Amino acid sequence: MAGLQQLKSRLHSVKISKQLASAMKTVASVKYSRLSAMQNSYKPYADMCHHMKSLMTVRSPEITEDLPECVVIIGSNKGLCGSYNSELRSYVEEKGIYVGNKIIIVAGKKAIAYFSEKKIPVYKEFVLPDVPVYSDCEALTETVKNLYFDGKVKTVDIVYQKYVNTFTRIPSQKRIFPFNSAGDSAAEDILVLPDVNTFYSSATDKIIGSDIYSVCLEAALGAQAATLLAMRTAYDNAETTVNLLQNEINRKRQSAVTAGVLETSNEIFKEGDGR
Repeated sequence: MAGLQQLKSRLHSVKISKQLASAMKTVASVKYSRLSAMQNSYKPYADMCHHMKSLMTVRSPEITEDLPECVVIIGSNKGLCGSYNSELRSYVEEKGIYVGNKIIIVAGKKAIAYFSEKKIPVYKEFVLPDVPVYSDCEALTETVKNLYFDGKVKTVDIVYQKYVNTFTRIPSQKRIFPFNSAGDSAAEDILVLPDVNTFYSSATDKIIGSDIYSVCLEAALGAQAATLLAMRTAYDNAETTVNLLQNEINRKRQSAVTAGVLETSNEIFKEGDGR
């Protein structure tokens, strides 16, 4: 059974852990709130781009079956976010995402570390901020766009944790190229300036950028939600442990005091009996 000094030492360690969990919980809460507000404000634009995609006929480059597939895997930058990264790794392994003729692009420090550990060749690596803005994702967008329109890959998919709510994320795969759209005949009556080709070229860039940024934003939101929940759980567990240890220390102190009183009483009794 632990002694009083050991219990005090453990109590000190748990209190430090509680303070760290509290600080990280606060940081994750702030980032989660910012990302949630960013996603809500960006959603109308993303929906408009999605609708525009349904009206367009995008001319794809010459694609042959022997071309590789491109897969972009987006993880988080930090650990301490529960099962966020482990679920994503399990999904990648179960689906055989990196098996076969694939070009792998990785974003996020934890995902980069995983592929480095597995010694799986990666085409490019990106480290996005915890709270990414549109410009942070432009390099990733340009990379996948060039791979596809230069005829180097036949498809581009993004694998990420799809955000459902604060408590739920689902490992998912989203197709970026080719567009799942053949145009809408009703769009032929729409006046386009300066001309159709110029409009399609510009709109395609906007749609691709919107698709990729929306996914990056969603992945970041899920990572911060997972971190917030993990740190909240860690804080609650630490607080429970602190209370238990404090009670145990108080009991031991009380026992020591009681033992001291009894010992003193016995000594007084013996002295009195001897007289």
